[in-house]
Amino acid sequence: YQNFVTYPRLRQARHRPETLPWASINIGTYGSSGPMIAKSPGQDFLLFVRIPPDGSYSHYTADLQDSAARNEWSVAIPATSASDEWPIHVPGANLRGGTYTLIIRGITWAGESREIGQASFEVQNQ
Repeated sequence: YQNFVTYPRLRQARHRPETLPWASINIGTYGSSGPMIAKSPGQDFLLFVRIPPDGSYSHYTADLQDSAARNEWSVAIPATSASDEWPIHVPGANLRGGTYTLIIRGITWAGESREIGQASFEVQNQ
C-alpha cells in the first residue's frame, strides 16, 4: 500500500505549491500582544521575522518556546547587511493551539550568545 499509494502522494505533494498562514513579528519593539495565526491542525505556517540590523553578530538563532517555556525547535539565521527580515517555515505537525514565544539571540564573532529580543504570537487551530 505504501509503495503504490502513500509514497506517490508524498512525492506529488512535495512539488505542489500551496498557500500558508503567516504572521509578521518585529523583534526589539514593544506591544501588548502578538499576532494570531489561524491554521488547520498539523498545517505549517510562515513567520516573517524582522531583526534590527547589527553588524556585531556573525549569525542569529531563533528558539521557539511554548507557553510552558519548553523549547520546540531552534534554527540558525544568517546575519547579512542586505536583509533584516527572514521568513521562517514553521512545521505545524506538533504545534497545538496556544501562545508561543520566539526568542532571537545574536551570536558574536567570538561565539558569545546575546539575547536581542523576543516576540510572542498565538496559534489557533481551526
